Amino acid sequence: MGEALPSMSIRQYFEEWLSYLPRTNAPATVERYSHTARLFLESLGKVADQPLRGIQSRHIEIFLHKRMDQGSAPKTAIVDVKAIGGALRRAERYGYIDKNPVPAVKLPKAASTEREVFTLDEIHQLVKAAPDEDWQTLILLGAFTGARL
Repeated sequence: MGEALPSMSIRQYFEEWLSYLPRTNAPATVERYSHTARLFLESLGKVADQPLRGIQSRHIEIFLHKRMDQGSAPKTAIVDVKAIGGALRRAERYGYIDKNPVPAVKLPKAASTEREVFTLDEIHQLVKAAPDEDWQTLILLGAFTGARL
């Protein structure tokens, strides 16, 4: 057909992906994914300038471990890897890569924390500390309707 086969670098692909995001995502999502992509490319170092077709599961694993070593919570690191997975799923659909390497990476267990219900004494303390009647009303509504914290 007279077209060259795409052979962009990992960095070029992620730049293309990021330019596409604002058309289909909220600004907060674009910002979050942009941050994750920047961290991912930083973790790759010089490898980011290698062809996209060469990306492997070990690159994703290195990124995951770096995020954890930098003090990110397991849930945060998992969200980051899933964002990279979404980008690479698009690359796979477009034929830029043969297979998305992200599913092969074993993700850490994310310990969920369960929040306790406020005791009546704690609710009383919150109401007492509230700056005005509006806040007192909100605190009482939240406490007695089971609204989210």
